[in-house]
Formats: sequence, C-alpha cells, structure tokens
Amino acid sequence: MALANSLTLKIAGIDKNTVVPSGGTIVKDADGNITGIFKDNAMELVEPLVKESSDSLKFRALDAAMQYLLEQ
Repeated sequence: MALANSLTLKIAGIDKNTVVPSGGTIVKDADGNITGIFKDNAMELVEPLVKESSDSLKFRALDAAMQYLLEQ
C-alpha cells in the first residue's frame, strides 16, 4: 500500500479519471474522489515520486505510530 497527499497527486497528474493499472486499486470516497490510498499495482503511479527515507526517519515514524496506537 502507498499513501499520497494532494500535492503528490497533483505533481503526478493523478485525478479521479486516472486509469488504474491492471491488478491495482486506487481507493476513492463516495463521491469518486481519490483518497490518496494506492494498493498493489496502482502503487506504480506514485512510486517514482517517493523519496527513500533514512533509517532514522523510519524509526521515528514507527515510534509515532506505536505511540498513537497505545493512546487509542
């Protein structure tokens, strides 16, 4: 799964009319707007825009996610 914000979607030229690659899913809301969630082969649409993150950033993100879950 890949997540993309509105700026990423704009840069990639992805909108509600974008053709979904075979074997992929672009999650849309009830109005047909893209939510920013890309599954399976649809991730290919945004992967070129993803910057490789450092191990430090990954650990901080994991720590923040775990803290969030503990607070629920």
